[in-house]
Amino acid sequence: MGSVPVTPWSGGLRRALRIFTLLTFGGICCLVSIGVVNRFYPLGSMGWADEIIELLLVWTLFIGSAESGAGIAFSRRHRSQYAARPSGRQGSGRGAALRIADFFWFAFTYQAWELTLQASDQSPIFSWSRRFWYAPMPIAGAIMCAITVADILVRLRTPIQRGKP
Repeated sequence: MGSVPVTPWSGGLRRALRIFTLLTFGGICCLVSIGVVNRFYPLGSMGWADEIIELLLVWTLFIGSAESGAGIAFSRRHRSQYAARPSGRQGSGRGAALRIADFFWFAFTYQAWELTLQASDQSPIFSWSRRFWYAPMPIAGAIMCAITVADILVRLRTPIQRGKP
């Protein structure tokens, strides 16, 4: 679908992120399904499942977002948008907007890291640290920062193709 491995590790990273996201989403689906069945055919208390579902949802959301961002950053169509126009002038408006968006990942990662470090409370049922709930944010941010740096390095190494859309 137009996706090419930009770096030697990009294909494996996308695959690992996708598998992780599918496994966590599958866990959510299983727990919710068991909870529905448990309402009609009581099998036992499932109060603990809500906490696990909440945790899996956070990990699915942020790691899935990183996988989606990796797909966009590593797609050939996305990379070709930066090619020089026939006039020799690059699309500075769109490129500048995307560089500002890339800066967002660095700011997001820093703020998410600070938030994760400040989390001191514990979950009500398992008494797990809430850092487990905040941890996917800086992890996803770090993944996107690595992708951003790799994307910039590839763009700097790739010769400009004049006259191609």
